[in-house]
Amino acid sequence: MRQCCNRVIQLKKTLHVIVIVVGMLLVITPTQANAGSDNGIKLTFEERQYLQSHGTLIFVSQTNYPPFEFLQKDNSMDGICIELARYMVTELGVKSVFTNMSFQQAQEAVLSGKADVLTSFFYSEKRSEQFTFTEPLFDVPASIFVRSDRPDIARLEDLKGKRIAIQRGDYAKDFLESKGISFQLVQTDNFAQATEAVISGLADALIGDEQVVLHYLYSNNQSDMAKKVGEPLYIGKNCMAIRKGNDIVYSLITKALQHARKANVIENTQRKWFGKELPAPEGWLSRWKPYLIFGGISFFALIVLIVAINWKLRRLVTEKTMAVELKEEYYRKLIDNAADAIFVHNVPEGQIIDCNNQACISLGYCRDELLRLSVQDIDALFKPERDEKAWRELKVNSSVTLEGLHKRKDGSLLPVEVKISITSHAGRLLVYAAARDVSERKKMEMVIFEERHFLSSVIERATEGICVCQAVPDFPFIHFTVWNPCMTEITGYSMEEINRLGWYQSLYPDENTRNRAIKRMEEMRAGLDIMHEQWVITRNDGDKRTISISTSIIVSNDKNIHVLGIINDVTEEMESLRVLKSREALYAGIFNHIGIGLSVIGADLKQLSMNPVMNKWFPNRKDTGQHTCYWSLHNPPRDVSCEECPIAKSLLQGTVYETITHTPTEDGIRNYKIVTTPVFNTDGSIAAFVELFEDITERVTFENCLQQAKTAAETANRAKSEFLANMSHEIRTPMNGVLGMTQLLEMTPLTAEQREYVESLKMSGKSMLALISDILDLSRVEAGKFRVELVPFNLRNCIDDIVLIQKSLIQAKELQLVIDVASDIPAILVGDQQRVKQILLNLLGNATKFTEHGSITISALKLEQEERSVFVQLAIRDTGIGISAAALPTIFSPFVQEDGSTTRKYGGSGLGLSICQRMVELMGGSISVESRQGVGSCFTLTIPFSLEVNDEHQSANALTTTVLPKE
Repeated sequence: MRQCCNRVIQLKKTLHVIVIVVGMLLVITPTQANAGSDNGIKLTFEERQYLQSHGTLIFVSQTNYPPFEFLQKDNSMDGICIELARYMVTELGVKSVFTNMSFQQAQEAVLSGKADVLTSFFYSEKRSEQFTFTEPLFDVPASIFVRSDRPDIARLEDLKGKRIAIQRGDYAKDFLESKGISFQLVQTDNFAQATEAVISGLADALIGDEQVVLHYLYSNNQSDMAKKVGEPLYIGKNCMAIRKGNDIVYSLITKALQHARKANVIENTQRKWFGKELPAPEGWLSRWKPYLIFGGISFFALIVLIVAINWKLRRLVTEKTMAVELKEEYYRKLIDNAADAIFVHNVPEGQIIDCNNQACISLGYCRDELLRLSVQDIDALFKPERDEKAWRELKVNSSVTLEGLHKRKDGSLLPVEVKISITSHAGRLLVYAAARDVSERKKMEMVIFEERHFLSSVIERATEGICVCQAVPDFPFIHFTVWNPCMTEITGYSMEEINRLGWYQSLYPDENTRNRAIKRMEEMRAGLDIMHEQWVITRNDGDKRTISISTSIIVSNDKNIHVLGIINDVTEEMESLRVLKSREALYAGIFNHIGIGLSVIGADLKQLSMNPVMNKWFPNRKDTGQHTCYWSLHNPPRDVSCEECPIAKSLLQGTVYETITHTPTEDGIRNYKIVTTPVFNTDGSIAAFVELFEDITERVTFENCLQQAKTAAETANRAKSEFLANMSHEIRTPMNGVLGMTQLLEMTPLTAEQREYVESLKMSGKSMLALISDILDLSRVEAGKFRVELVPFNLRNCIDDIVLIQKSLIQAKELQLVIDVASDIPAILVGDQQRVKQILLNLLGNATKFTEHGSITISALKLEQEERSVFVQLAIRDTGIGISAAALPTIFSPFVQEDGSTTRKYGGSGLGLSICQRMVELMGGSISVESRQGVGSCFTLTIPFSLEVNDEHQSANALTTTVLPKE
């Protein structure tokens, strides 16, 4: 029935076509025969060959450069240059790809060869070094734009020192630099960002193309927030650009632009986008009016004929239509009751023209609402390229199945599986789509995916090597299907490499090991699980590693036997075990052969082990697990329990216990030094105690002998000191008598020779008396009878006193004496004034004796002062003969002189410096010397003094620096 009805409808359409054709033939005259001359673009052989080999021209545009080129809300490219480029590729008959990016990126894409044509680019001489430009398409003035409330910028000179927003890569930067304008550059990706920078205050002005900036301002209702000032700075020549050297593409684009210009496409496109009305064709009605009248009459006659024919066919059509409607009602009910949502939409618009009840239910629309929608409205994954791919598949297959997401009325998404087929009806292409709700299946797939992803993540992140393999009949005889990164780290091979090279062949270069491994794999496949079996493999880098392998059998659904392997690299552990065993052997050797007794006691104070030395020393003390008790082992028995024993308490508290025992043995009493040290666990608890026994009997005997010898030496030294003191007193009395008689003898008349003898006797007596005084002082110090007296004194006066004693000798040698006493030294110090004078006099006497020419300096400096004490540094520096480096270490030893010969030039006993050192040390100070032979010496004293109350802040009354001139 439907076929018959379709034939009637087809016949009716055929008659309509015949009538129209006849009318047109009557209207058309021979004068129109020459219309439609060939306006196509003629290409050369090279150009056609280029298009055939490359296939596609790639145009690159700015993302945001309206109205010339920009992205619509649906992410499609539009604009003057885009529309012109599409016309050009259509006329050329070539495929094209349009892409967009920032202005700077677009230039780089053409220069790098990633794109062929830059659709909009201003010409400049600098740019022409890299690009080839077409003839200018449009003139685009570039002007200065500022915020509406900025009156200070009105011309080019006002831009000096200002923040200027310029699109990255734009000619405006070169223009300002060519005019010598110094400015702060604010780079943006496009003019929209530059405009926003000016409005927000991030930039003072922008230089931009007028049409683009104004388009942005008016499109965003911001025309009152910015303004154009002054005349245009320059008129940009907007061209298309091709990378320099790409001559064939330049030729193609040039021909297409010339063709577009001849057809007024460029002018009409510009008028369209800039809002100008296109001129209407002139005189067409008058030219065609006669033909229209004649055609109308002819058409009316044919209409009458058609009406007659239609009246005859109407009855036949009515009968057939009723049958078709009944059939359609049957199919409609069948479709409405279908479980899948069914849609019918036209091509290429995608308008939905029919749907079933399930479609309304699944999407939440009523039927009328759905019929007002298109495929793009309900398909959340709709993309033109996806649609094109489906069409290509439909040309090959009768239907295509796709997965998609349908948008419900409430905004939620419904996962669907869509089966698409295409048919032609009434001259139109229609698409039948059956969508099945797969949300439950997707949930299940997601659960499975998440489980697999989780398991995969566990395997990937496992610190052990995990692999799954199965035997294959041919090389390499084992094929791996699971291989985590740790396996690659252990073996040095990826899964692809190990499957290509073979497990046995790669990791076991030794043939015997390889054969043993193959045999072991056969046993594992037969059902044998191995646990921590160790094998030595050779890695990809040639390094040999020890691995531990544990396996188990897995039977898959297809009854194939797989082997799961858990592999660990235990090379370091085996090496550590080897080192540990070696250390154990070393420690056992030390334990058994060390020359001291060594025993280990448990935390419960029971004996654990003893070395052979202990067994030899204490044969009755065995490793029987008995309690250790120092009192019972090394001392007379005592009635003390272990809980109350002080030694046990000390040990259990974790302290080290040391003791010396006197243990009776077969050889007599032996002295042992025992050190018991606790050994702790990682948690801080006591694990055991280590006892070290050292036989110190000989050392104790030697120390006793040494102590006795020391006591005897000290007794002899004291006796010597007392003898020296007594002898000094005894000798001093007659020596004073000799000196007194010498003075009396000087008063008598003497000859010159006798007076010389008396003077020599007097000098020898004085030297002897000085020597006796030094020996007496030294013996007092050694005998411990030297006492430090604490009396108040003035340091400056003390120094003046000793200088006065040596003044005549200093003046006799014509030496310069400098005294430098710091002003911050307290006026009154509490100390032993006599000993300070004695030390200073001794040092000044030495300086005078050993200095033939030059100067001597006595200085005093305060080092540190506290509430009740002060440290003073005294120094005596001379320019004398100095002391050799070899003599410096022993210079303070008694009876030591640098020149010890009997013919030495300078006299003395060598006791002075030794006495000075001991006196300084008894006063709590120190003495040191610095000297260079032939340059001079400096003796430095550091002595602590006490302070009297209210004297801390008094200063010395004398001058700070005094110089004793030569006389």
